[in-house]
Amino acid sequence: MFDFLFGTKTNSVPLRKEFSTIIERLSNDGQAVIFKENSKSVSWGVANMGGKVIFSIKLIRENKIVTSWLSESPFFGTHSESWEFPRDMDQDRIVDEMNYGIQRVLRNGL
Repeated sequence: MFDFLFGTKTNSVPLRKEFSTIIERLSNDGQAVIFKENSKSVSWGVANMGGKVIFSIKLIRENKIVTSWLSESPFFGTHSESWEFPRDMDQDRIVDEMNYGIQRVLRNGL
């Protein structure tokens, strides 16, 4: 009843499936693992002796997501970036924009 009155909607598709293209493309050739998932966010990444790289997708509104990237390395330091996208935006385009931003950060140290 509250869902009807207040317009609350639960996501019936797990985020790892809804955003599978993003997750697959940013999973380091299948080496990444999903380590946190709930109805509002999913996080995955890779950790080894050289550091860690973590990505996440969070629902911030019904039609908006925030994606983020965190890289921690004893050799290259800590870098992070986040982006806001429409939830229904083409996932390949989202990854392309994220990769461009990550390359800019790594190249310029911003």
